[in-house]
Amino acid sequence: MLIIMTSPAFLMVSGKPDKDIVAILVQAKKAGHPVALVSNHEQPT
Repeated sequence: MLIIMTSPAFLMVSGKPDKDIVAILVQAKKAGHPVALVSNHEQPT
């Protein structure tokens, strides 16, 4: 099993979510792998 855990900041490029990074995470989730975003800061807007 593969678990992907990253921070919300990893998804951001120039202040916006990067579509390619999001697509990779979506593909991993569709393949049955757990995907989680974790942060010890405030929730992103």
